[in-house]
Amino acid sequence: MTMTTQSIPTQYSTTSNRLHWGVAALALLIGACFSSPSDSEEADTTGVGTGASSSGSDEVQGSQEGSDPSAGQTTAGGTVGLDTGTSGLDTGTSGLDTGTSGLDTGTAGVDGSTDGSESSSSGAAEESTGPGVGCGNGIVDAGEACDDGNDNELDSCTSECEEQFATGNDEVCSDSFAAHCDYFAAQCRMRVGGNDSTCYWPDATTLAECDGEPGIWTTPDSNYAQNNPEMNFLEPGVCITNTSNLSCSNASAAICSNAGADLCFESKPANGIGNLGAALCYWDVNEASCPAAGGIWTTPDSGFVQGQPNVLPNDDQAACITQVTNLE
Repeated sequence: MTMTTQSIPTQYSTTSNRLHWGVAALALLIGACFSSPSDSEEADTTGVGTGASSSGSDEVQGSQEGSDPSAGQTTAGGTVGLDTGTSGLDTGTSGLDTGTSGLDTGTAGVDGSTDGSESSSSGAAEESTGPGVGCGNGIVDAGEACDDGNDNELDSCTSECEEQFATGNDEVCSDSFAAHCDYFAAQCRMRVGGNDSTCYWPDATTLAECDGEPGIWTTPDSNYAQNNPEMNFLEPGVCITNTSNLSCSNASAAICSNAGADLCFESKPANGIGNLGAALCYWDVNEASCPAAGGIWTTPDSGFVQGQPNVLPNDDQAACITQVTNLE
């Protein structure tokens, strides 16, 4: 039998050649991938494993070593660049961890800031116990007439930073000095030296109002004010009198005491200067008990009060009183 050879078209021959070379190239590539690593690559792989097996704190330390260029330069000659590049990959990974650690540090920083804020708040609370803004800080601010930094109500500046009359002695009056001021609803101020006290009517701010009290209207330019520079006088004046001006003589005081009276005082005219008639005894009793005590129940509308304007206590309340001459 005669065999007829069929020739392969040129186009298929060319395709076969291309396929051959493609398979050959693929084989070389696969072989290269499965070949054993070099020594330098093994050393680099060891470095990666060390970084991966480190603890959180070691990761930060590994990152610092990996990022040090001199560490890569001490390994092996011509592969330094490859090691450094691979190490740089580790550094990037470790850098990511470091970034995470940095985030934690940032959180700690926030906590620290909170602690700091609390400490600052604590400091502010401590400072608030000292001088602050407003009345009582020792500085005269807007709307304040004075500010002496204390809450003493007996000196020249009140706890509300308002100026007031003061004698220069901020001691509290004893009962013996305060008795006459209390009877006439006045404030008691000890005098400098402690041998006398002054009765002060802060609500009597004019001459006419002072005439309704047994006090004396005293202006800052008066002789009395000039002779007592330790005192603080207000404009246009103050209604005051010394307790000794209201006290009875020893003889009159003895008569009231023997009658069981609670107080002996002098009757004052409207201007507070001098005395009106005899001294009076006062019993702290009600109307029913007054006759038995030895006094006369006296009301604000009685004829006696019309001639003796400053004999009733506590803003013109009725009282059990009588002149010492009625007991002699």
